[in-house]
Amino acid sequence: MNIGERLRSALDALELKISEASEKSGVPYRSLQNYLRGEREPSAEALTSICARLGISIDWLLTGEGGMLRKVESSSSAPGMTPRQAALVELFEALSEDRQREILAALEDKKRLDQVNRMEADLQELRAAFKKLSDSA
Repeated sequence: MNIGERLRSALDALELKISEASEKSGVPYRSLQNYLRGEREPSAEALTSICARLGISIDWLLTGEGGMLRKVESSSSAPGMTPRQAALVELFEALSEDRQREILAALEDKKRLDQVNRMEADLQELRAAFKKLSDSA
């Protein structure tokens, strides 16, 4: 069974039409159709959205292993975690150690880049304020 067939099984089990699944998951109708037909594989973003918003286990959808529907986490095991965050953790934990290290390194790089961009924007604001003060003096 492929991802499209498993997705069809999940939608049937949840008694959802494609249009309803599209609305709930935020994934376009046409994209869902393509996944169900096996014409396209869902992106990581689409998988996360489908699984988080429809309550489908990402492991099951990708591999067919485990239960079809996600277990509801108790609030004590994941306090304050949104379904999307839980789906991201589930996806991350399904990866090999090497892949997890790669993703963590990439995220750290992006965080540093965001910090540099914020500092650059702050610097530009300071330059503009300094120039304004210089011009008025």
